[in-house]
Amino acid sequence: MHKQELVHLHGLLVEITQSFADHGAVSDGVWNEYEALHTNAYSIHARKGKHQEAVLLLATTLGEELEQPTEEQSVMSAQ
Repeated sequence: MHKQELVHLHGLLVEITQSFADHGAVSDGVWNEYEALHTNAYSIHARKGKHQEAVLLLATTLGEELEQPTEEQSVMSAQ
């Protein structure tokens, strides 16, 4: 993946993660880990590897959240 594409993906994942955090679906603690990377989606001069780390962190966080059953799924499986 080219760096430009990776930076774009990074930005999209930040937006999605923020939306999940706003709805309480993702712990705000993810931002502590993310900020510890010292690279944000607007750090266009950061190394490609730093953006890869950030993308991996955000994607993993979102993936773990999506694996959790929702309240609706829990109710349906109990029936």
